[in-house]
Amino acid sequence: MAITLDLPAETVRLLKEKAARAGQTLENYLQELAKRDVLAANGSPSVDSQAVPSALPTEEWVARWYAWAERQLPRAVVLDDSRESIYAGRGE
Repeated sequence: MAITLDLPAETVRLLKEKAARAGQTLENYLQELAKRDVLAANGSPSVDSQAVPSALPTEEWVARWYAWAERQLPRAVVLDDSRESIYAGRGE
């Protein structure tokens, strides 16, 4: 079935970039995107949850991981992991 969509030029540009990074044509990329969305809506495991190599280049994945890590709040509690505290009360 053929579907025609009117998308903003910027959206089309970004989709083409993502498709190229995934090594796919825009049409194939959009078909896979639609399939993943339908599977996720039906409660089926999505492609992302399976053991599939990431479509992102390594540098971009690393950059996103570091960005995510920077957004994580530091823990308010500092644990005492010294040897004395670990073995306290064990007759050491």
